[in-house]
Amino acid sequence: MLLLGTRSTGDLEFLRYILHAAYSASLAWYLARTGPAFSELPVITAPRLLRWRGGSWLPVVIVTFAFLVVLADEGGGDIVLLLLILGTFGILLAYWRRIRLRWLLQGLLIAVVAYLAGRIPTDNGLLSERALTLLAGLAAPMYMAGAVIHDRTGLGGLPLAKWDLYAVGRGWLWGLVLFLPMGMVNAASGSPGGELAWVSEWWMPLVLPWFSGLAEEVWFRLLMVGLVYLLLRPAFSHRPALTVTLAIIFSSVVFGLGHGYNLERLVVTGLLYGAPLAVIFTKRGWEHAVGGHYMINAIPWLFAFLEHQTL
Repeated sequence: MLLLGTRSTGDLEFLRYILHAAYSASLAWYLARTGPAFSELPVITAPRLLRWRGGSWLPVVIVTFAFLVVLADEGGGDIVLLLLILGTFGILLAYWRRIRLRWLLQGLLIAVVAYLAGRIPTDNGLLSERALTLLAGLAAPMYMAGAVIHDRTGLGGLPLAKWDLYAVGRGWLWGLVLFLPMGMVNAASGSPGGELAWVSEWWMPLVLPWFSGLAEEVWFRLLMVGLVYLLLRPAFSHRPALTVTLAIIFSSVVFGLGHGYNLERLVVTGLLYGAPLAVIFTKRGWEHAVGGHYMINAIPWLFAFLEHQTL
């Protein structure tokens, strides 16, 4: 499709959707069938305040209400993201004894890299100052909260939290490989769109994907999937796989509708991109998801650069 020049025409759109859905489903199935079993995850008991009959179901009601709010109204995603921010600082306060200094340093490093990468599209009008400040600015506390949740639940992998750089690099590279077809599909769809004449330097396609690859993976995978799992697990103590599935669906829907309140964003961005990223996080690790997200955006940026060179 890319060689035929369909990127800017919209031709073969139906075929592109079919290929995308087929590969996303196949990848999710492969990841779900391999890797650590969810049955190995430790049991999580409800907090003391909820240790009364039926108390463990209160978080289920809250998460369900938040999910319905996201589906029912365009502003519902903003409400959920606000709750996520409040939940971040709630986790940090509740588990402050678990926080490690290295997590703070890692979170700050992630925030700085994401901010610098996001500064380029912001200066060129593709990204708002508000989005850059919010996503990159809160990446540090959200990473720390995500590391705390991972330490508490054991869900997903996070070698970075232990400075296991070999595992970090290996996971990121595997994410690149597994999501290469999705990067090609994303490029064939015409992403990133808009006036991109400013993508004129060879290093830009390498740097630009770090913004979403880091910031959004902290927000929507490491923190959101982990927090929803932490909230729901006490009520589904003997069904860890169901709990993980619900957390994946919740984060994927919020991720999709957060990019635009319409059916295409829900299905394509949420289910065909977001869900496989959430699955690879839970079955392989966060670094795999970062690599996958990086690849999804790197190829479109590469084509944007090449198209500018041919003008």
